[in-house]
Amino acid sequence: MIFNNNIIEHLLSFLWKEKSFSDNLPKYIGQGYVVGLLVFILYLEVSPSLGGIWFRKNNKGVRKMNFLGLFHYLTASFYNKQLWNPKIWDVNVIIFTSVFTISYVSFRYILSVC
Repeated sequence: MIFNNNIIEHLLSFLWKEKSFSDNLPKYIGQGYVVGLLVFILYLEVSPSLGGIWFRKNNKGVRKMNFLGLFHYLTASFYNKQLWNPKIWDVNVIIFTSVFTISYVSFRYILSVC
């Protein structure tokens, strides 16, 4: 046998080495943001205060996806001051994804400590 077990175990432990929380922090932030954005997009459609942002009926009464409307709403927080009213922070993409990302990273930190 060319390789003994110690060499193989060392190689496997090097390849699948557990990284510390701080090493994974950028990955967790990215995951939290992407998941938060997807949750926000789904929430927009079922939100009692909005709804119908990216699924709308056209002039023929057929429900169609409206990606342009979704894009405009996702960028509205950068120029629409009304979205910064604390009463409607649940429909502000920046606030929603920030809180979601912080919560996700905190949850991952708790999991890494336990």
